[in-house]
Amino acid sequence: MYLQKNTITNRIKGQYKASVELLLILAMCTVGLFTSMGMFGVIETSDARYAEIAREMLESGDYLNPTLLGIKHYHKPPLTYYITVLGYSLYGITAFAARFFVQLAILVQLVFVYLLSVQLFNSKTSAVWAAIIYFSFPIVLISSRNLTTDPYLATFVILSMYFWVRYRKSAISVYLYLFALSLALGFLTKGPLIFIVPLVFVISYNYIQPSSEKFTLHHIFSLLLFVLIAGSWFYLLIRQNNDFVKYFVGHHTIDRFATNDFGRGKPFWYYLAIVPAVGIPWLFFLPFLVYKNWEKIIKDKLYVVLGAGIVIPFLFFSVASSKLVPYILPLFSLFAILSAQLIRQFGLSKTQYYLIVAYSILIALVGIAGAVLQFNFNIPNVVLFLSVVALIALYLINKYILSYNSRVIYTVYAVSLLMLLSSGFLLSKNQIEINSTQPLAEFILDNELNNNEILVYNKRLPSISFHLQKPIVSIYDGNKDLNREVQFEENRQWKQNLINLKDETELDHLKQIMAKKKTILIIYKNRIPDNRKWLLDFYSHSKDYNKWQIYY
Repeated sequence: MYLQKNTITNRIKGQYKASVELLLILAMCTVGLFTSMGMFGVIETSDARYAEIAREMLESGDYLNPTLLGIKHYHKPPLTYYITVLGYSLYGITAFAARFFVQLAILVQLVFVYLLSVQLFNSKTSAVWAAIIYFSFPIVLISSRNLTTDPYLATFVILSMYFWVRYRKSAISVYLYLFALSLALGFLTKGPLIFIVPLVFVISYNYIQPSSEKFTLHHIFSLLLFVLIAGSWFYLLIRQNNDFVKYFVGHHTIDRFATNDFGRGKPFWYYLAIVPAVGIPWLFFLPFLVYKNWEKIIKDKLYVVLGAGIVIPFLFFSVASSKLVPYILPLFSLFAILSAQLIRQFGLSKTQYYLIVAYSILIALVGIAGAVLQFNFNIPNVVLFLSVVALIALYLINKYILSYNSRVIYTVYAVSLLMLLSSGFLLSKNQIEINSTQPLAEFILDNELNNNEILVYNKRLPSISFHLQKPIVSIYDGNKDLNREVQFEENRQWKQNLINLKDETELDHLKQIMAKKKTILIIYKNRIPDNRKWLLDFYSHSKDYNKWQIYY
């Protein structure tokens, strides 16, 4: 009886400790995520594109038809824009507001990675580690600094897996509805991609977790809930124009998978090469842990479920023609849970431990060396300070944390916080180098030139429109990025935002604009051919920003 009481007491203490640990981690992550994420302007291309579409949506009040630089843009469902508009409503049209809910999405992901791990393995210790490992993946840190659909999609993927596990274990119908809602919101974020990871996970998990509940009306109603929410925007557009069926199914689903129409084609092995780099250091050691303990792992059905949930979607993304690194972000929640549980069960070797410590120290030393030597980037002194603090934290962690495995986890966590906290200060000092045009916009505003017509030569540049909060005119001269989809335009008004220099009529129109109005011309890397040098004759002043030149 005494031993039983003692065991229960230790378990309660362990659960309390894990809960406090998680809260402290989330608090520090919150500081890291929000501290400097608004210090730099929106970045070309995705960050600026989504920020500008949401800005135009708020300005026009048209929440059905997204526009980019004044031309309808239906590449993605609208939920990311709606969330961003809410950020603008709260904090104004700023880079901070654009990325605000992305940071909240990361925090939600951390909480539900923890909760999903607890449900799967019934260990709060490994669940806390899973949350830390997930946070420390470079791909997650990078996603927090860019406004894209991918952090929101990853959030709904994690939520759907968690709610399905809860439903399967408890047969409580509310979890079924939450599962359907998560999938529906994911569909409104990025279309059918929401199904890839959850579908494999759900099918695999169902084999090991039998359910006593039979088919009921709740299944029908939850399906209806999904259809009503997921299909709402698509239905309204198809009512507006039947051609949207072919557009969404053919062009933006089948063509994205099977062709390189969007210029994102990569070889089959692309993700195999990229994953270790964006999952460092954990994904360098995960294969060794699996290989060394294969016989034990294969006998545990939960490991098989996680393995299937990673490998099958990974193969799907590898086979697909269109590839970008953020596409595989939803896989990393399962990578984190698997890594944490394997480390808890089997531990890392001394060699692996020393390699992880060396990696962490190296990151801190790079920050110090960069601030002192100033390489090609402008590295502010705050990075030096944070790097020194990180080195002190690494020393204290490895001296005073008794648990060997905890030492490893918190060593990487400390250096991840360093990178996240430093990122905003670093990026704000190097905005031109990272493709943010905020310095150009500030020059235009400081010199009271914002009332001039803004012309951008042969480049799609939504960041300028965002920072100046006004329409711009794109001058097309062969750049495929300016081959806009105008088949759904109802009139010729879009021509005010896009002028084709290869069309004589539009060329004459541009000359009239430049002759009669005050204009500013922005050119990328002086890439203007000799036969277009006449464009510069309309200006007497210029400002050089390395990659960009402003003529006024």
